[in-house]
Amino acid sequence: MGKKTSKAKNFFGLVITAALATTTMVGTVNAETTTKTNFNENSYKVVSNNDTVFTDVPKDHWSKDAIDYLAAAGIYKGYGNGKFGFGDNITRGQVASLVNRHLGLIADDKQGNMFSDIANHMFEKDIKAIAQAGIMTGDGTGTFRPDDVLTRYEMAVILQKAFHLESKEQGKFKDVPKGHWAYEAVNTLRSNRIAQGDEAGNFNGNTFVKREQYAQFFYNAIAKNRDYNFNINSKEELKQMLTTALENGMFGPFKLNSLGKDLSDVKKEYGVPDVLKKASCTECDAPNTAVYGNYNIDMYPSDARYIWVKMDITINELKEWFGEPDEIGGDMTSEGFVYNRGSYYLYFSFSDGYIQRAEISKHEYN
Repeated sequence: MGKKTSKAKNFFGLVITAALATTTMVGTVNAETTTKTNFNENSYKVVSNNDTVFTDVPKDHWSKDAIDYLAAAGIYKGYGNGKFGFGDNITRGQVASLVNRHLGLIADDKQGNMFSDIANHMFEKDIKAIAQAGIMTGDGTGTFRPDDVLTRYEMAVILQKAFHLESKEQGKFKDVPKGHWAYEAVNTLRSNRIAQGDEAGNFNGNTFVKREQYAQFFYNAIAKNRDYNFNINSKEELKQMLTTALENGMFGPFKLNSLGKDLSDVKKEYGVPDVLKKASCTECDAPNTAVYGNYNIDMYPSDARYIWVKMDITINELKEWFGEPDEIGGDMTSEGFVYNRGSYYLYFSFSDGYIQRAEISKHEYN
C-alpha cells in the first residue's frame, strides 16, 4: 500500500476496545468526583465575540471545556470581576438564570409574582419565566428559595424538563427507589449519559451542586440534545452504512469533513464522546480514541484521522457486497482490503478469513 501501509502499521495492531463504563464516562463521572481527572482532552475553544476568560478556573480541570463553551455562548457570565466562582455552590436563582439564557423565555408579567420571595431579586424575571414554563417550581409554601443551594435531585428534574429528555432504560441507583419524586428525572439523566453516580452505584441526590459541576451537566445536556444515531444494530445496517460511505464518504452519522477536524470541533457537532481512550503509550505513534456508540475516532494527537467500526463477516461476504478491492495491503499484524474513492478510501482489515474492522480515512493522512 506504499505510504498508506506504512502509516497503518503504526496503529492497526493497537486497536483499543471501546466498552462503556460509568467510571470512564467523559464529562459525566468527572463532573461529580475529583478522583478522575484524566480526560482533560475534552477542552475546546469556541469561536465567539465573547472573549471571557475566568482567572479562577484551572487550565487542566475537567470542567474547563464546558465552562469555556457556556461562557462563549453567553450563558455563564461569572461574578463580573473575572471570577467564575469555581468551587462555589450554585443557587436555585443562578440556575434559573442560566437555563433561561439558553432557552430565551420571556415571562408574562400579567401573571404577577408566583412566589413571595423573588420580588426585586436579581434573577426575578428569569425565575418567573422558568417557573411559568414549568421547568422549576417552588417548595409548595409559596416561596422559590432563590438563594438556596441546588441539590443533585433538583438538578436532575430541571434538566429533564428544560431539554425534554426521555428515559431510555430502567434506573439502577441503589439510593433512588421507585416512587421517589426525582426517580424518573434521575434515571433519565443517567440513561442519556448526562450524569452518573458514584462507583458504589449511588446518585447522592441530596448533595449540593457546585458551579463547575453544573456547567458540565448543562453542557452534557446541550450536547446530548442532538439527533444522531451512533449504533449499528444489524448486519444489514452495517452493509447500508458502508454502502453509503463508498458512495459519498458519509460514515454513519459522521460526514467526510469530520476527518482532519480537532476533537473540539468534532464535539461541537456530535457532542461529548461516550468514552475517550488515551493512547496506550506516549513513545509510539498510537492514537487517542473517541468513542461514539459503535463508532471510534482515532486522533493524532487530537485531530481526527480515522473513523472505524468493528466487523465480523467473512472475506467472501465483503466481496459479495462491494466486489474486488482496489488494493491489498497490511503489515505483520494485519492485512486489509482498500476501496479507493478519490480523496478518501475505506480499509477493511482481516485475519483468518474474517473482516475485523472497517475504517474510513483520507489519502493525505498516509
